[in-house]
Amino acid sequence: MAKRSSCKTIDGTVALHKLDVEQLSCMQQYAENLLKFLDVLLERTYAESPKRKQKQSYMLNRQGRKTPALPESLLESAIWTQWNKTAVEQSGEPFAAGMCRHVQSYQVPLQASRSDTSWGKVDLVGVTESGLPAILELKGEKSREPPLRILVEGLAYAVAIRRAWNEGHLRDEWTEAVMKQSNALAAPLTLLSVPVIGIAPTEYWRRCIGTPGRRTGGKVPDSAWKAFHQLCDACAVRGFPIHFLQFSTGRTVDGLPAVENIEVVSLPR
Repeated sequence: MAKRSSCKTIDGTVALHKLDVEQLSCMQQYAENLLKFLDVLLERTYAESPKRKQKQSYMLNRQGRKTPALPESLLESAIWTQWNKTAVEQSGEPFAAGMCRHVQSYQVPLQASRSDTSWGKVDLVGVTESGLPAILELKGEKSREPPLRILVEGLAYAVAIRRAWNEGHLRDEWTEAVMKQSNALAAPLTLLSVPVIGIAPTEYWRRCIGTPGRRTGGKVPDSAWKAFHQLCDACAVRGFPIHFLQFSTGRTVDGLPAVENIEVVSLPR
């Protein structure tokens, strides 16, 4: 484990999407600092979240499966194809019971303008049992980004979705695309809770968890998990429940990825 002095200092006054929490050996310190400054970080992120103009769509309705070039984009497309509203209605199996009923869209844009490079696109946006948005932050099997990065990215997007709903036109677009089609209850004026679901292949999580007491490449330091769980609990209290899922991958008859065996990850404590 790296010495504390070698870890970058978390700036508790900036927005979440601007933080660098990549250094795996510093995950404990980063998680502790994030917990310390969490309320300020959430407020700053909300203030800096973009509000798209009325004519700018959030792309909540996808029409057919595309074949992206990047591996992670292929997985996003595969997940949407297998667990979009129609697919779930036909199979009767939700994407993740109690967390996310189906996947509404992928690569959901947040930027208010093309020049806004600080905000990207949400990997996948799901629909909860209440018919409201859930953020799905996806990492590929070979990703070296730590679980804390999944949490921070997903949390930033969840805050942005909350503001887009409460102060922008996301609520109206969501009502038209999701709730009317599902005959759900009226969309609340204020979005109070936005779940964040970190999802990655089983191999990614095996590498992160590793073997207790043994140092291996990509393994989260054993001492970091306690602070990480405390941060997750604090996020949930503030309206951002955090979940982590794993899956295995296969191939369809046309050679494209197929996502299988989705289940909750049992993280060390």
